[in-house]
Amino acid sequence: MGRRVAIPTRGGSPSYPIGTLKLTWVNPQNFTTLESKMFRVDELPTLMDEVQRNKIKKFLVFKLVENDQNYYKWELQPQGNFKEFNFGMSIYENRFYQVLILAILGFSIYGIYKAFKK
Repeated sequence: MGRRVAIPTRGGSPSYPIGTLKLTWVNPQNFTTLESKMFRVDELPTLMDEVQRNKIKKFLVFKLVENDQNYYKWELQPQGNFKEFNFGMSIYENRFYQVLILAILGFSIYGIYKAFKK
């Protein structure tokens, strides 16, 4: 793994070199579609210009760190909504945070109920 590999394809899917940057975003009119565009490793300013030009509000940037035939490993980069993504995933994957949020919500609802009951 980790080397550039030519991939036999039917639809013209290219092989990407290690270091390729991938700009990803979800279409705001269709949340079931993930869109992406590839950039060379030295094209981060061009990638950010693309974000500004197309007014992409929520996006993530990934860097290709491994590829082997049809396997690609991408590393999340510190641009776009990476902090929000990491925070959301930590809550989604951690039972403690889920219970804590439900407890806070429960106490808030109880406090509102008590305030209006008077």
